Amino acid sequence: MLKGAGFLSFYKEFIFLFIFVVKEFLQTFRDARMRAMIIIAPIFQLIIFGFAISTEIVRTRTVVIDRDNTSYSRNLLSTIFSTHEFVFLKKVQDLKEAKRLIEKGEARVILYIPYGFERTIKRGSAPELMVLIDGTESNSAITINGYINNIVNRWWQKIAKKEIFDFKVSAIVLPNVESEPRLWYNPELKSSHFMIPGITGFILVITTMIMTAMGITREYETGTMEQIFVTPVKPVELIIGKTLPFVLVGLLDVTLIIVFARIIFALPVRGSLALFFLLTFGFLLSMIGIGIFVSTISKTQEQAMLTAFFIILPFILLSGFFFSIRSMPLPAQLFTYINPLRYFIESARGIFLKGTGISAHWKNILILYIFGFAILLLSTKRFRKQLS
Repeated sequence: MLKGAGFLSFYKEFIFLFIFVVKEFLQTFRDARMRAMIIIAPIFQLIIFGFAISTEIVRTRTVVIDRDNTSYSRNLLSTIFSTHEFVFLKKVQDLKEAKRLIEKGEARVILYIPYGFERTIKRGSAPELMVLIDGTESNSAITINGYINNIVNRWWQKIAKKEIFDFKVSAIVLPNVESEPRLWYNPELKSSHFMIPGITGFILVITTMIMTAMGITREYETGTMEQIFVTPVKPVELIIGKTLPFVLVGLLDVTLIIVFARIIFALPVRGSLALFFLLTFGFLLSMIGIGIFVSTISKTQEQAMLTAFFIILPFILLSGFFFSIRSMPLPAQLFTYINPLRYFIESARGIFLKGTGISAHWKNILILYIFGFAILLLSTKRFRKQLS
């Protein structure tokens, strides 16, 4: 009898909790602004960030000063401007005029080919080429420098071999070994493929953390929290009922992001989607736990949003999304170890691009679940104290 009564009590609580969760889920989707935030915002953010956040530099406006004006100098310029990295802007006669174009922002690169360029090649020596780059944007300047070096070196190897073959020179010094780099996992160096796993984590941080914090504070503002207190719902059931819909929303957003990333950016999914969703669920626990904590220190939705954004900024900067963690100062690197977004992005990139399995990611997944349950436990304790 006692076992039967216990089972009946558990069954009633389960049904009550299920109805409460469904009610919260429907209430979330009843709000047109919430529907837009859940469905339209992640897709919009994916498209905007996917196209806008790029490490590739294309169509760099370039000024040319060709003092030699020979077949070799013209051939080099033709090779450079046949790529999509550089676009010919103007040919000028002196550095002063070229510098003015850089200062106005009309050009970013000056190519200066000196007199005797062709004569140097025919003597069997490597020619000199001066490249002046606008360094105000340091990261893109480094990338542009790498592009131009790669193009010129490949052109020089081709020209030097041709000179030897045609017996135009007696000897040309070439490297003994030629490297042929092969890029794994992202052979076309598409920055969108590298960025989208990070964008996914970024969107989940924004949607789940903010929505959880604002969803709970909204109940206080509208007075519905007091109405819930008079119902037989327990604090644990209240927390589950308030947070579970946002877990489902997060999983829905991830599914939409993957589908649209495949369609728009041809994102490869080389690993297991089941493993990725396991990773995502652990990450969502952390974000929702932080969202609950934010709601306990905020009295209004505006306060909740501002507090959440105060937390989000260091999350993004210390995650490896924009900047390599290894290149950060040591104190900043230490802070990344308590950032759940770091582990999510690291494993998401491995699953999508490398196709690695559980053996490569079990530590990150375990850390996310430990973080998630710890943050949820601390946040729910604070929330229960607030309720009492």
